[in-house]
Amino acid sequence: GIDLNVVCLDRTMSAPSSSSSPTNCTARNCTACLEAAPTCGWCDALDECVRVELLFSTSAYYANCSTSACVGDSCQYVCDEPCTADSGLFPCAANIVGQLLLLAFYSVILATAAKLIGDGSEMMLELFPNYATVIGGLFLPVLGAVPDSAIIVLSGIKGTRDEAQEQLAVGVGTLAGSTIMLATVAWSGSAFVGRCDLNEFGEAVDQTLTRPFYAAHRYGVTVDEDTPRNAMIMLATALAYLVVQGVAFAYLQDPSGGAARKLEGYFALGGLCLCVVMLLGYCVYQILVPKLAAKRLQRRTNEAQARYRRLKALHLVKHLAEATAVDTTTATTTNSSSASPLLSGAIPGGKKSDEVAEKEARILAIGNMWKRKALMEGAAEEEEEDEEEEEDLRDHFCFNLCKSLALVVGGVVVAFIFSDPAVDVLSALGKSTHISVFILSFLITPFISNASELISSLQFASRKRVTNASLTYSQIYGACTMNNTLCLGIFYALIYFRGLVWTYSAETLAILFVTFAVGIPACFKRTFAGWWIAPNILLYPLSLLLVWFLEADEIGIKWT
Repeated sequence: GIDLNVVCLDRTMSAPSSSSSPTNCTARNCTACLEAAPTCGWCDALDECVRVELLFSTSAYYANCSTSACVGDSCQYVCDEPCTADSGLFPCAANIVGQLLLLAFYSVILATAAKLIGDGSEMMLELFPNYATVIGGLFLPVLGAVPDSAIIVLSGIKGTRDEAQEQLAVGVGTLAGSTIMLATVAWSGSAFVGRCDLNEFGEAVDQTLTRPFYAAHRYGVTVDEDTPRNAMIMLATALAYLVVQGVAFAYLQDPSGGAARKLEGYFALGGLCLCVVMLLGYCVYQILVPKLAAKRLQRRTNEAQARYRRLKALHLVKHLAEATAVDTTTATTTNSSSASPLLSGAIPGGKKSDEVAEKEARILAIGNMWKRKALMEGAAEEEEEDEEEEEDLRDHFCFNLCKSLALVVGGVVVAFIFSDPAVDVLSALGKSTHISVFILSFLITPFISNASELISSLQFASRKRVTNASLTYSQIYGACTMNNTLCLGIFYALIYFRGLVWTYSAETLAILFVTFAVGIPACFKRTFAGWWIAPNILLYPLSLLLVWFLEADEIGIKWT
């Protein structure tokens, strides 16, 4: 007789009756299986989607599933495709070292793309000074937000809904990290390198720093009257984050999340519309009140003039070296004041040794050379600068225009192409290190996408002038405003059109906390003493602690 209780374990045999594998659990891959129904699970040993109760059943056919099965969130590691030679166009890595190397590689490329966009847009501002209000008020702010926007878009637009939901944490980390980094690291760094002595009226004195470092109340930075207005705009646009917080309040009323899921799409759509209105309003304001655009144009002009002065100095030094060599030879051979017009009265003959006389002749030759060159060229310096710059723009206008367009377009294309693999690497690194993807993107991507702007702002602020500090802080507040409108609007669009779930209330509260902590004093103060630097920079790590605190299970509040 045949024992009917024995079931052959050969993989070629069929599974138990079709009733045990209903039609709603017949997905062909792991990700689709998770989307099929909450009662379905994935058996990696059989490479099959089955009902959850069968995964741990005593049936011999599913015996190996008990050690290779996953259900729900536990499938995030099982469902990942392995890194193979045919994984895609871009390289991937299965270990932490390889992922770190890839991240460094993509970071350099994305930072270069951001610099290309910045250089091209500023060159365009210099080429069209008559349209500075449009370019500086509309073109430059939008282009400055492209690197962050590219990372946010590509973190939630590709893959299945579950994959997009998982990778959206990279976009949220980029948005939060960029805003908080600008408001803390960039703000404090600019205050430190641009600090000057404060006078008896409490205002910074240009290019003067004599106070000791510990006397933090006696030095600081001062901005113009228009900069606090930019801080007010930053605070006003930050209120757009409160729209989606309605979802969090719905969760508080109904911890099961049923009511929140019904309202989620409406909140996201409302937030998207509000961000679009605020973005358009900000751009119109910059065009109608072009103070920030004028500051940017003045900055570009000052940098061009500084480059011209450096070239002129190099020209003088080059010719000075040649003249000095000739004059020194003449002085040592003739030992007479009449041998060279540069050495008139240099050597009171006979009273000093030849060696001393030679040194005095050389020093006097150098001094007279500089004096004569300064008299001939220094008087008409400003006129020559203006004429040469105008001739440069006129003679090479087409070339410079094509170059600026190529820089901008090339930077945008590179940013969007390489943001995709950068997001994948960050997600893979988070899984390999068991570190939150949000924390990784919070700490890494803002410095990648804003590296060139951060460095140039610090260099510009280091010149220790009120005008430089005003432009630096106006740009910081303007960049935060673009994050509050353009980048947040893209985030809302992904939530609405892809049907994603809002699970980032803690991160939103951290952004609002830092924005208002920095913005409220900036609305009412024009001078910040040095002691403001330390508490401001401490807001950066405190924002991460706030996110951890709000998401900790011990609190007992379900925010998401």
